[in-house]
Amino acid sequence: MKPVLKLTAIAATIIALTACNKDNTSNDTTKKSEDTKVEQTASSASFSSDAQKQSYAYGDQIGTMVATSLKKQNELGLQLDAKSVIDGFNDALNDKSKLSQEEVEKTLKDLDQKINELAKKKTEEMSSKNIKLGEQYEAEMLKDGFTKTNSGLVYKETQKGSGTEKPSDNDTVSVNYSGYLIDENGKKSSEPFDTNLKGNNNKPIQFKLNQVIPGWQEGLKLMTPGSKFEFVIPAKLAYGEQGVPGHIPPNSTLIFDVELLKVNPTDKSTN
Repeated sequence: MKPVLKLTAIAATIIALTACNKDNTSNDTTKKSEDTKVEQTASSASFSSDAQKQSYAYGDQIGTMVATSLKKQNELGLQLDAKSVIDGFNDALNDKSKLSQEEVEKTLKDLDQKINELAKKKTEEMSSKNIKLGEQYEAEMLKDGFTKTNSGLVYKETQKGSGTEKPSDNDTVSVNYSGYLIDENGKKSSEPFDTNLKGNNNKPIQFKLNQVIPGWQEGLKLMTPGSKFEFVIPAKLAYGEQGVPGHIPPNSTLIFDVELLKVNPTDKSTN
């Protein structure tokens, strides 16, 4: 698990909080960052030189990055004290630091360790919750006419196919699909986390069957061209304990609506 806040970002944190503290009001760094954005737009013509404007832009970029890091810390239950951060910044500027370099390094190392521990705990809690949500959803689907294979894949045919050929491991397939997570209420999410059916480039996708997650490999082998299936894929047949950072949480059960269009299509333009 990578730490949410790297040691090299501490100095950037100080700069951001210093800028945000100019009106001496709130510790809400995200709001402050947004306020700073507004001020920058309003006063963009007030810079006396390109160097001044470039310097400000550099600081703005750092502040935006740090605001995101601090928001993640808040989500973990950790919040830096803005006044102390600013005091440390000012003392360092005036060469009056209250801590030795060794103390600074140890303190930041301890902070990094604490962030890692909190992040790990949150991930474990999320992982456990997702396992339970997946098991509950699977049980509901089995009551609704779905079938479960020996591996744990749960599926239902929602439209009969017109062909007879079923794909094998080395075949290339052309499909339409939409993938969903399970929401906080244990239901299929209203919006897909991934689909080829949105936007201007909503063409079918092609891939070799042996290049996708195990749940897809097994499920597509049950299909014939023209058929539509709904797959409920447990984490062990999808992305497991790691998930996909930023997209799929750890130990998530995934739901896919899949339409098999062709097996070994000759038209490669749908890539």
